[in-house]
Amino acid sequence: MRYALLLKELIKDTDPQTYPYTDELKDGLDAITRVNERLNEVLRKIENEHVVVD
Repeated sequence: MRYALLLKELIKDTDPQTYPYTDELKDGLDAITRVNERLNEVLRKIENEHVVVD
């Protein structure tokens, strides 16, 4: 989550007129967001399995 927040701030503070890689920053944000979502799903699944076992 920390990297997503950093990328959001970087994108917000970056001028697309002077920095030619703004699209790549946005692609990176999309990718790290997908990773975070998948990680959260896996962690939630593991937690639910522990609840069922207990």
